[in-house]
Amino acid sequence: MPDKNNRGFKKPNKTKENKDLKLNRRDFLKLSVPVTGLFVFGLEPIFGQASNETPTVVSPDTVAMLYESSKCLGCRRCEDACRRWNKLGDEYRPTDVSPKSLTTLKYREVNEKGKTKWLPSKWQCMHCLDPSCVNVCPTEALQKTKEGPVSYDESNCIGCQYCVSACPFSIPRFDWEHNRVVKKCTFCTDRLAEGLEPACSSVCPVNALTFGDRKTVIGKAAEAQFNGAYIYGKDEAGGTSWIYTSDVSFEERGVPSVKEESYPLYSKTMLGSQLGTIAFGLTALGVYSVYLRRKRLNGG
Repeated sequence: MPDKNNRGFKKPNKTKENKDLKLNRRDFLKLSVPVTGLFVFGLEPIFGQASNETPTVVSPDTVAMLYESSKCLGCRRCEDACRRWNKLGDEYRPTDVSPKSLTTLKYREVNEKGKTKWLPSKWQCMHCLDPSCVNVCPTEALQKTKEGPVSYDESNCIGCQYCVSACPFSIPRFDWEHNRVVKKCTFCTDRLAEGLEPACSSVCPVNALTFGDRKTVIGKAAEAQFNGAYIYGKDEAGGTSWIYTSDVSFEERGVPSVKEESYPLYSKTMLGSQLGTIAFGLTALGVYSVYLRRKRLNGG
């Protein structure tokens, strides 16, 4: 008859149980460390298309876009031209970039001499010289071209969204509604291949957008800066192919503050940390299942 105080449950063998636990802790360390290391560092060659370990060399063929925000009327013709060229359908007055709007105008309310003023700022992929999105893409759906644009091949996208996490400007957007891939501005690489300028700049009625080689664009921006303008994109994230000028600070315009260092190395560290956490968790789960199985076999 079982002891009424233990209500029929078998009293555990503490000595044996502690021995099993000690053994499994040792097994856990033996298994988890090499497996985690293999999982993370074994993927190192995959995520290595770009790096900030060496200085970025800008090709003489690199193109760029100058956006003189003080000239911008906020007419949104650039948005419409982008959607038409990329066959994205209609999206009335988007407030941010999205799978249906690869470029957008963001407005910021400011007070100027006692009067309210709305400042438009065009927003799209900045096409970094050393892009973090390219560095973390495991399928090479994103590639940096020598001409400057960060091209995107949707057919190679697996929807992992690593680029979404890696981009310092928060540009790539995941299309949850349709084919579940990432969308972003490609700098109209298909138009450039035909000798055409990007769709957005081709329709600007006041020439707020000027397309050309990066050296010339930087020269125009430097001239504006000499006359008191603010510059954005020349050095941010290691330098980009979109250069902005403004008569007010970009903080007032609500444009994100981004470090001047390029981001691929930070992105690789971030990705490695995520993969390491996943690998360690899977290893722990496997070792724990072995522990439970041994415990059942030992009658625990």
